[in-house]
Amino acid sequence: MSKVSEEVRHFLRNKKQEWEEYRSEVTAFELCKTIRCWQHHIQNPSSTAI
Repeated sequence: MSKVSEEVRHFLRNKKQEWEEYRSEVTAFELCKTIRCWQHHIQNPSSTAI
């Protein structure tokens, strides 16, 4: 295997790991938005809007 292709594999492996860590993190904004949505749904059970 060439040095370049090994470096590319290493780079891609690291980027994949970074992406997995990034997408598994829930931000405070996302959490608040989700909580507000659920609170609305609980207060208005017949409402289908999310």
